[in-house]
Order: sequence, then structure tokens, then C-alpha cells
Amino acid sequence: MKTFLYSIFIACLLCNIVTAQTKINEGLRNANDQLRFEVAKELRQTEKYQLVVAQRFYAKGDLKAAMAEFEKFLTLYERSDAAPYAQLMWSHCLVRQRKVNTAIRDGYQSVIDYWPESPEAALAAYLIGKSYKDIGEIKNSIKAFDNVREDYPDKQVRVLALWDMLDIANVHKDEKLRLKILKELTFEIKRTKANDYHLAKAAQDLAGYYFYRGDGAKGLEALQEQEGAHHMRRHGGLISHAHNIGKGAVGHLLKKKETVKGGEKLTDDLIKFINGRVPEDLEKGKAKEVARDLLGRIANLHATVKRDKEVLDTYERMGKMIGMDDDVLGKIASWHKAKKRRAEARKTYERFKNKVNGLANIAGMYREDKDPDGAKSIYGKIIQLDKENEAKWASESAGVYRECKKPEEAVQIYTYVASIDQENKGKWFEQVAGTWQEAGKYEKAIESWRNVITTTGKSGHYWAIGDCYVALKDIPKGIQSYRLSDNFPSAYFKMADLHRGQKQWNEALTLYNQARSYGDGHAQTALWRIGETYEKSSRREQAIKSYQSICKLYPKSSSASRAHAHLQNKYKINITLGGAKEE
Repeated sequence: MKTFLYSIFIACLLCNIVTAQTKINEGLRNANDQLRFEVAKELRQTEKYQLVVAQRFYAKGDLKAAMAEFEKFLTLYERSDAAPYAQLMWSHCLVRQRKVNTAIRDGYQSVIDYWPESPEAALAAYLIGKSYKDIGEIKNSIKAFDNVREDYPDKQVRVLALWDMLDIANVHKDEKLRLKILKELTFEIKRTKANDYHLAKAAQDLAGYYFYRGDGAKGLEALQEQEGAHHMRRHGGLISHAHNIGKGAVGHLLKKKETVKGGEKLTDDLIKFINGRVPEDLEKGKAKEVARDLLGRIANLHATVKRDKEVLDTYERMGKMIGMDDDVLGKIASWHKAKKRRAEARKTYERFKNKVNGLANIAGMYREDKDPDGAKSIYGKIIQLDKENEAKWASESAGVYRECKKPEEAVQIYTYVASIDQENKGKWFEQVAGTWQEAGKYEKAIESWRNVITTTGKSGHYWAIGDCYVALKDIPKGIQSYRLSDNFPSAYFKMADLHRGQKQWNEALTLYNQARSYGDGHAQTALWRIGETYEKSSRREQAIKSYQSICKLYPKSSSASRAHAHLQNKYKINITLGGAKEE
């Protein structure tokens, strides 16, 4: 029996230990608030419980109680490995109570003085600078961060301190300090997993600093220093960053006459650098893909400084290296188009191996030129090559006529497409009806939409018929068509608005009230429209009641706030049974 009870006691004790262990750091999301795991796992059970109690108060925001519990821990376990952590947390409590100077003097500094070799001491040193920064004492902040840099050169806090100093430099536009910090982050700190982002970002910013001043060599040196950073590789790699940052800088430099030469020199530096990375052996791995990318970037840089011949030469070089495929030809054609050499662009598209794609691009150019007859001729050639997709290409031709305000020709082609694509004829009849409607041929559009409904059985198209009748000023038939669309409650609102426009107040009110049954959102809109209708028909009391209903039924909504303001401004009524939003 004794053995059994002893086993139960041991099991309960172990359970409590595990429970306490899992509750360490519970609710503390900020890494600076958490006890290090290597310390937590070695603490005695009583120490863990005391810390858990203090942490709970801290997480709940009961800072005075938390301070008392952390202080109790320091009194009871001053030699514990967690003592510097308790002192650090005691300091955090003061900061959160806006007693920052006390936290610095009596809290963080005590961590450094009593436990100078602990990781918490390094963190406390950084937090002194951070605290000064947060309360706007910039000189003290920089001084504290400088101490961190000197006292903890190999710790992550050095990077954090530099990062905060960089923020200060940016805010205060201190270019000298900014440059100094960027250099230190880029060149003087050993890269780790923890600081990878900071160092890579600093290198990018430093490259930008130099590039925007026309110094390509120093900018590239900065990027190369952090070429191996995970953040650099994950977001495009060295070449991508050099090209993107550099291109932006070139564009900036070209804006002023006095910096144009600097922009051209930077372009040359970037091109030379990228050119040096073009693989020589194109049969290895993804060498051809790399060459395509790099040469494309070189052509892009030449284009930025408007070097016409060099752009074309680079694309020709690309074609010789990896083969003059349709992708390369497409780039050449696009450049000709950009330079308004449209005949050369068409000739280049004619060289495509995929003749259908090449002709489609040519047809697209006729489309851009608003030449539907030219486009139709090319689409005809495409159909001869791709008879299986005749409906697709013929409809593209119809689309060009439609865009060029030639509805008769577009309708003729859509009708033909419907005859050869019986499976989708409803879709093509919709295009016919839409074409007539866009062109303002409303009688023909109505007839065509009825044909669509007969073909597809979709009553929703009655809405388009309603729009046509409204455009023709035939309001009764428009209302009838919206009703047949079965698009409720939108149809109720549309019909009610039309009745209201005809001063048919009671008919409008009936329809708005029908719309109210479609949920609170629609009900609020309906009540507002009802109020407006009563106003327009000079029924003041009913209008007021409608607006007050919004305030009463939906007191926290934006509609109620709007109704509340309307009642005050128009009717000088302040008591509206709700209507003001809660702050």
C-alpha cells in the first residue's frame, strides 16, 4: 500500500513539474520578455512556480503585482541563473508604466552591474539605448548604442543597436551617420542566421546610396559582400538586386543634365558586371536560362539610356548564344514597337517558328492601330493554319470591329461564329446583343437579348432588356423587364427608383418595402430610400419616422450615423433613438 501511494506521489510531482515547465513564458510573445530555455529547464520547481506567477501578472498587464513577484524572486533566489532575467522583467514593468528613466537607472543598469557576463546584460545594454530612443532622448540613445557596439561586438545586440541607429539617421536625415552604419553592417559583422536580413538589407541600401551618386564600383562591392545572405538569394539574388537598384538609380540620374553622364557611367558599370556573369559553357545545367536572363537585363539597361543599336545587338547576341527562338524574336519585335518601327516589328513576328502566335501578334498590332480590316485579314490567315480554333480567331476579329465602333461588321461575324459553334451559340448571341446595346441600337439589342433568352433559358438577361427600354425612355416596359429578370432584391430597388423618378410615390414605397425582407443590409438601404421618397413627396412626418427607424433598428451601423446626422441637419431633431456610432 505504501509503495502504491509513493508511486502516486511521484507521478503527481512529475506531472506538476511538466505543467510548470510548459507554463514558463506562457502568454509572453515578445522574445525580450521570455526566459531562455536553457535556463528554464535547469531551474528548481519552486523557482519555476515563482516565475510563472510573476509572468502571469505581467502578461495580464498587472504590472505592480508583477514587479512585486519578480522582486520576491530576486530576494529568495538571488543566486539563481534566472535572477538576471527577473531583474530584466522588473525593468520591463517600469518601462510599461512609463517610468523609463527609473527602469534604465535602477533596472537595466543593475542587470549589467550584477550579472555582466550574462546574455541578459547584453540585452539590457541594448534596451537602455532603445528606451532612450523611444522617449526622444536621441543623444543618450546614440551614446548607449555606441556602448553596445564596443562592449558586445560579437553579439546580436550590436546589430540591433546599429539598426536602431540607422532608423535615427533616416528620421533625422543624418547622411553621415547613415553611411557609417550601413558600412559597418555590410562589411564589419560576421553573418549569422539571426542577422542575415539586417546585413543583406544594409548592403542593398548601401548599394543604393552609391548607385544614386553614380558610383557603380562601390555599390557593387557592397552587394557582393552579402551575396551569400539567405535574404539576398531568396529575393532574386545578387544580379537581380544590382539590376533593379541600379536601373532605378540610372533613371534618377538621367533626370538632370548635370548627372546624365553619371547615369551613363553607372549603366556601363552594371552592364560590365552582369556581362561578367554570363556563363561560357551553355551546355551545363541551366546555363542557357541564366544567359537569357542576364542578357535580357543588359538589354533592359541599354534601353533605359535609350541605346537603340545596343539593345538590338544584345538580343542578336542572345539569339546566337541560345538560339533565335520566339521569345528572343518577341523581345526584338517589342523593342521595334517601342521605337515606333511597326513595319520592322511585323517582319520580326513573321519570323516566329510558331506561325499562329506570330500572326496573332501582328493582328494585335492592327488592333492597336484601330485597323479592323487589316486585323480581319490576318485572323483569316491564322484560321487557315488553325482551323480547329476558327471560332476563337473569328470572334477576335469581331472584337476588333466592335472596339472600332463598327457594330454591323462585328454582329455579322459573331452570327457566323454562332453558326459554326453550335455548342456555344448562346455565348455568341450574347456578344451580338451586347454589341448592339453598346452601339446604342436598343431596338436591335432588345430583339437580340430575347433571342439569347430563348437560346439559353436565362431570365437574368431581362435586366439588359430593361436597361435598353430605360435608354429608350419606355419606363413601364423597363420596369416589367427588371421584374422578369428575377434579380431580387436589386430589381425591387431598380423598379422603385424608376417609379420614384416618375413621381409614382406609392408604387415606389411598396417596392422598397418588399426589398426590406432581404436582410439587414438591404433593409437599411430600403429604409433610407423610403425616407427620401417621403421627402420628395412632401410627407415630412413619415420621412422622419423612416430615418428614426434606421437609428432604432440598427443603432451601431453607418446607416444609423448617416440618418442621425440627416435628422439633425435637415429637421433639427437630436433625439433619434440611437444612431451615433460607439467610439
